[in-house]
Formats: sequence, structure tokens, C-alpha cells
Amino acid sequence: MNSNTLIVITTGIKSNQRSTNETYGYGPSNEQLFSYLLFDALSVGFDRFVFIVRKSKLKELKQQVNNKLQNNIKSHFVIDNYFSQQQQANPKPRGNANQLLLCKGFVKGPFFVINSDSFYGRNTFKAALQFLRRNKRNIAAFTNNLYNTLPYYGKVNRGICFKNNKTQLLSKVWEIHDIFKDARGNYKFHGPKEYPGVLEDNLNVTVGAFCLQPKIIEIIGAMVASAKNGNKQYSITEILKVIVQFTDIPVETIKMKSKFFDARFKSGQIMLTHKIEALVENGEYPLVLFKKQPHSSVRHSLKRLFHYLGWKSQVFSLD
Repeated sequence: MNSNTLIVITTGIKSNQRSTNETYGYGPSNEQLFSYLLFDALSVGFDRFVFIVRKSKLKELKQQVNNKLQNNIKSHFVIDNYFSQQQQANPKPRGNANQLLLCKGFVKGPFFVINSDSFYGRNTFKAALQFLRRNKRNIAAFTNNLYNTLPYYGKVNRGICFKNNKTQLLSKVWEIHDIFKDARGNYKFHGPKEYPGVLEDNLNVTVGAFCLQPKIIEIIGAMVASAKNGNKQYSITEILKVIVQFTDIPVETIKMKSKFFDARFKSGQIMLTHKIEALVENGEYPLVLFKKQPHSSVRHSLKRLFHYLGWKSQVFSLD
């Protein structure tokens, strides 16, 4: 089974945030965040990609992907019609678990799923691939300290994770909504009434990156089918809560080694700009991520012409 599959969710942002996020450039060549995610994934060994995309963005995304991925890399595009079906000017984001349900049939083995509006760092992709290759049953959620996941301004949802001290497996998860810090530095949030605790900086929280098995898609399908509200939107964190409570599937947590950047917010974009500039200066990223190559038929024609003229094509870097 192919365990090198990455699913990239590109449709989860509210429309009033998306325009700035899509066009915001990072690094010396003004690359979009999407390019850095692909570069990191390819660098560590992911070779099969599934992109969940709005129909209105399909052509643009295909063009971006085709310009970056080589012929030996497989890519699939799954259209999410949820936003086009909404009548509101600013519909609520689609549940990322509901989006995974669209990928049924595209994944046959373990896979890694991320959001395209976040920066995880190459170490996260490396750790994810290592986990997928050694686990045929376990699943995992990538986590970070709550403090490291908050934007300066704006409210976020996070899943608070608690582990079993003996097994070190996830034992409980609470999805907390609209988390922010007030002017006094106190946490404010809107969460389930049954949540017993307060929020603290060092709490372990989900960051929208998960190593999952195809069986999870079946569980999501069952939950959606049994929901009283046919439009009920589920997050993957909510699915993990059900898995921990009602199944025997082991759920691990993997602590990120680097800082997490939420690029949906302007403050996150500014901080990420400085981070990527530092990574480029240290040589971890090239000045230009993906160098454009001539189309294969053009390359072939040029090589034949150079051969006819007695020129060496290597001088022109065609190979």
C-alpha cells in the first residue's frame, strides 16, 4: 500500500480571509505558502498528492501544481462544491472531516493530511512520513503548545489533547472554539460546557495536521450519515474524540519540533515572512523553490536542433 500520500485541504478558509492569504508572498522570490508546503513534502519523499479544491479555483491550482511537480509525481484533484452551494456572502468554513469524506476512493493506505493555510516546517513532513511507513494501524495528531499556535490578533479553534501517562496514547481531546488572549493576557474561549479546565500556554493542542488510515474515512461517513442535521460539519479533532471514546484504534500525538504558523491572519503572515527569510539565509530553502523547465516537446525539439547544428545541448542546461 502506498504510504507516501499527502492530502492538502485548500478550501477551509472564510472568503474574507482567503484573498490576502492566496496572494501573500514569502521569501526572496515572493513564493506563495502553498509552494513551500509542496517543496517540503517533496524534499522528504511524498510522491502522491490529493488536493481538495473549490471548483472556481481548480484551473488555477492545477496550473500551479503542474508547474511544480515532475512527471513521476502523481496528483489528484477533488472538487468541493460546498462553498458554491452556500447562499451567504461569507459562509462558514467547511469541516475538514467532511472534506476528507470526498477523498474516499483516492486513498488505499495511510496518509498525511494538512491545511494549505499553515506552515508546519520540513521536520513535520519528515516525521509524518516516518510514522506512516512504520504504522499500519495507529493514527496520530501533530501538536504544539497552545501559546505557539496563537496569532497576535484573531480567534482560533484548537483541540486540547491529554495523554494516558502509562501508554502515552491520546486519552481525551476537547475541541475549544474562538480562543484568544485579552489585553491582560488571560485566555478567553468558547468551548463545550463539560470542559473542566482552564487554558494555559503549555497545553498540547492540535494544529490541523494528522496521520490517518483509510478506516477513518469510513468512520466519518458513518457519523455524517447518522447526524440529525444533514448539514452538520465535523472537524478531524471531533472525529478523534469519537475514536478515542468508542474504538480501539490507537491514537498517538507527535509534538512539532518547530513553531507553528497560522497564515490565515495578517500577524501570522508577518511572523512567517521573517521565519522563511531566516531559513533561506541559512540555506534550508533555495532562492527560487521550483525552477521552470521547458516543456518536454520543446526540450526535444531544441536538442534535435542543437544536434543538427553541432552544438552541445549541455551548455544550455537542457538535461
